[in-house]
Amino acid sequence: MFIHLCNYQYDLCASGYANEVGEAFRSLVPVSVVRLSYVVASGYVCADAYHKGDQAQQVGVPCLHALFL
Repeated sequence: MFIHLCNYQYDLCASGYANEVGEAFRSLVPVSVVRLSYVVASGYVCADAYHKGDQAQQVGVPCLHALFL
């Protein structure tokens, strides 16, 4: 699960910038490679947001919709 992988932040954080690498090589690689780099970066962002939210919930930080009730 992602929570266990977060201990290896230096390896995983680089995947958050995968789209930058894809854009840098856009003229040299097929468009599908560039699109795949966005999928990798988006997957990292979603997994990181889930992980941070899960950590906040375990600590007891109220969820966002509870603040507006």
